[in-house]
Amino acid sequence: MTIQATTIEPNRLGQLLVGLFQGVQYRDADSALWQALMELQARVRDYCATIGLELILDEAEGYAYLRQRASAPDEPELPRLVQRRQLSYPVSLILALLRKKLAEFDATGGETRLVVDRDQNRAPPRQASSKPTGAPSTPARTIAPRAATTSRTA
Repeated sequence: MTIQATTIEPNRLGQLLVGLFQGVQYRDADSALWQALMELQARVRDYCATIGLELILDEAEGYAYLRQRASAPDEPELPRLVQRRQLSYPVSLILALLRKKLAEFDATGGETRLVVDRDQNRAPPRQASSKPTGAPSTPARTIAPRAATTSRTA
């Protein structure tokens, strides 16, 4: 290994790790970084394992990310890298509806990308409504809070 190769490799490993700490890495976004990930995959896995993370890599779909590793029963649990926070009911409802739309979209085949605009998200869900049967419903009471929640979470 030459001197130049030894100085470039730690830089590539550092770039890979920082990118993965920041979020999901896609093959299409940066092909040079993705190629480095393919070459240094074992080193990335080893480094991440020491701090309780595991590399999730899907070569077929072209994405990679880090996930907290489940601790074994005999080893002490490491603190979470990112704290979990409880979501409010409106945010949970929006996520459940979006997940349902995504599952329906995946079942139909067709295109490769689902785009949901705010108007489609404002349609009140019939099954998830918490109003008693027979109670009057106004669009403003259901749409306005959901629009505000969507704006805050988007």
